[in-house]
Amino acid sequence: PFSYRQIGFNLVFIPLVCISLSQLAIEAVNYLVMRFLPPRCLPKMDFQDSGIPDHFRTLVVVPVMLTDKETIEREVEKLEIRYLANKETNLLFSLFTDYTDADTPERNDDATLLQKAVAAVESMNARHGSGHFFLFHRERRWSESEQKYIGWERKRGKLEELNSFIDGTRLESAPSLVHVGEPWRLTDVRFVITLDSDTRLPHSTARRLVETLAHPLNQPRFDATGNLKAGSYTIIQPRVSPTLESSSQSLFSRLFSDPVGIDPYSAAISDVYQDLSGEGSYQGKGIYDVRTFNRLLSARFPKERILSHDLIEGAYARVGLASDIELFDDFPSQYQTYINRTHRWVRGDWQIASWISGRVPLAGGKHGKNPLSALNRWKIFDNLRRSLVPAATVGLLASAWLISPRTAGVVTLAVGLQLFFHAFSHHLTLATSGKHLGHFSLPKLLHDLLLAFTNAAFLPSQAAISVDGAIRACYRCLISKRHMLKWKSVGAEVSAPWWKSLFVLTFLLGSILSLVLGIAVWKARPENLVFSIPWLTAWLFAPALGWYFNREFVPRLATYRLAENDNRFLRIVARRTWRYFEVFVDEKTSWLPPDNYQIAHQDSLAMRTSPTNIGLWMTSLLGAYDSGYLAINAVVDRLMNTMATIHRLQRYRGHLLNWYDTTTLAPLEPRYVSTVDSGNMLGCLW
Repeated sequence: PFSYRQIGFNLVFIPLVCISLSQLAIEAVNYLVMRFLPPRCLPKMDFQDSGIPDHFRTLVVVPVMLTDKETIEREVEKLEIRYLANKETNLLFSLFTDYTDADTPERNDDATLLQKAVAAVESMNARHGSGHFFLFHRERRWSESEQKYIGWERKRGKLEELNSFIDGTRLESAPSLVHVGEPWRLTDVRFVITLDSDTRLPHSTARRLVETLAHPLNQPRFDATGNLKAGSYTIIQPRVSPTLESSSQSLFSRLFSDPVGIDPYSAAISDVYQDLSGEGSYQGKGIYDVRTFNRLLSARFPKERILSHDLIEGAYARVGLASDIELFDDFPSQYQTYINRTHRWVRGDWQIASWISGRVPLAGGKHGKNPLSALNRWKIFDNLRRSLVPAATVGLLASAWLISPRTAGVVTLAVGLQLFFHAFSHHLTLATSGKHLGHFSLPKLLHDLLLAFTNAAFLPSQAAISVDGAIRACYRCLISKRHMLKWKSVGAEVSAPWWKSLFVLTFLLGSILSLVLGIAVWKARPENLVFSIPWLTAWLFAPALGWYFNREFVPRLATYRLAENDNRFLRIVARRTWRYFEVFVDEKTSWLPPDNYQIAHQDSLAMRTSPTNIGLWMTSLLGAYDSGYLAINAVVDRLMNTMATIHRLQRYRGHLLNWYDTTTLAPLEPRYVSTVDSGNMLGCLW
C-alpha cells in the first residue's frame, strides 16, 4: 500500500546508502585499475652530465611566514640544505616571505624580522657565491573577507605576483618583490619549483623535475582555440610521501602515516587518473612553466574566494604526475593538528564547489562558461563526496539499527567491509602478485587493521569535522562573505586552548551520540544491539583514544640495568678494544693508528692508516675517558699530537688521501680521496 512514511524513509535512506557505500565502490575500482593497468611514466630529458641548459633556468621558491627569528633561521637552514642536495647549473633558490595577519598595515617587529631574513639570505650568498639565493617579500594588504591586513590571496597570491614579475606583466608601479638577489637573473627563468616550508627536496630531484617538464612531449602546447593540447602539461606533480622522521615521532603518526623513507629501489607507482586519462592532480608541490601558468591563471578567479587552490589550478593548467620522482613532507604528530588540517581542506573543497556547474564565478564579480573538462569537474565533486562519507556512514548505521534486523546486519557488514577494504586488498596484492610474491607481512597487516579500527572509532568525530567545514564554507560563500581565507599555521593551531578546539567538541558529541543512539536502539530494536554495541562502544571511548593520540610526544632516553655478567663482559670487550690503541698508537706510529695487527701465522703490525682509522682513534679517546681508562689531560695531549701530525700530511684540496705510511707519513700509491673514508672521519669528528 502507498505509504508517505515509506517514501520519506527512502528519500533519506537511499542517499545515505549511495554516499556511504560510494567509497567502497570507488576503492574497488581504483584497486582493479591499479592492479591491472601499468603505470604511465612520463618521458624525460637527460641533463645529468651537461647540467640544466640556460633556456630551462629554474627557480625553487618556498613561501614562508615571518613569525619570529627562530622560524627564519630554521627556514633559511632548510633552504640551504635543499641547495646542497641539488647543486645544479641554472638552478636558483628563494624564500618568498610575508608577514602574519594584523589589524594594522605595519607592526613594530616587522622591520626587524625582515632585516633578519635579508641578512640570513645574504650570508648564504656570501658562503656559496654566484648569487644562488633570493629573498622575495611583499607587504600586507587590506582583506575585506578577513577584516585584517594579510598577504594578498595568501600562497596563491604569492605565486601569481612572482609569475607576473618573472614574465614581465607586473606593473612597474607595483612595489618591488626582490629584497636579496639580482632581479635581471630572473627574467629568463623558464620553470618554477614550488615547495612548502616542510617539504624536503632530495638529492638531484630538482634536476629530474626539470628534465621531465623540459621534454618536448610534456611541454605545454596550445591548439588553434588557445586551449592546452592533450598530452601536454603546464605542471608536473611528483609523488609526495611523509618523511621517515615525522612518521616515527609519535604513536599517532606511526599509525596514520605510511612511511617509506627514501627507497633506492622505488619506481613509478600507479595512479588512477594518470593511468586512465594521462592527467594527474596538483598537490601544490611541483614544477610549472611560468609563462603558461600565468597566461592560464592570472586574474582568473574571484578575489578572496579560493582557499585550497591546488586542485582548481591544476584543472585549468593540466597536470602530469611523475610518480617516479618523490618529495617528502612532514606528517602531523598530533591528532588535533591532523583534524584541523582536514577541516581546512574540507572548507577549501566546498569553496570551489561552484566549478562543478556550467557557469563559474570570474574575477571582478562576473560569471562565465565553465571551461573545465568533465574529468576535472568530477575531481572537484569527488572531494565533496568524500567529505560527506563519514557523516553519511554514521547516519546510515544509525538508521539501519533502528529499522530491522535484516537491514542492520547487511548495512553493518557493508560499512565494516568498506573500512577494512584497504587493509585486506593491500595485503592480497602482496600475497598474490608475482612482483611481491611472498612479501606478506603479519605486523603490517595488524598495523592496517588497527588503523581501520581507529578510523571506525573516530567516525563521529570525522563526520562532525567534515559537516562543520562544509557548512562554514557554504555560509561564508553564500551569506557572510567573511573569513573565506581563514588559515592558521600549525603552531597556532596546536597552541590554541584545548577546551576551545573542535578536537574536544567533536569527540564529546561522538560520545553523546553513542549513548543516545544506544538507548534508542535498546528501546526501539533491541534485537539490533548485537550489531550496534561494538560500534557504540568504540564511539563512546573514542575521546580516550583521541586524547592518547593527541599527547605531546616527548622523547625519553631508555635506561636499562644490565646483569652483572653482561656488564662484566662489555667492560672486558671495551678494555681489550682500547688496549689496541693504547699499545700501538705512540711516537713510532706518529700518533696515528695502524690499520691492523695480524696474530695468526705472523706477528706483524700494518704500518699504514686511513681517515677512517684516524677518526675511530680520536673517537675512542673519548670512549676511554668515559670508561675511566684515561684522564682528561691525557686525552687532550694525545689529540693534540694526532692533530699536529694531520697538519703535516699531504692533502688534495684540503681532503686527506686514503692511505698513509705511519712511519714516513708518505701517501701510499695509488693516491686517491675516498668519499667513504672521509665521510667516516667526518662522522667521528662530529
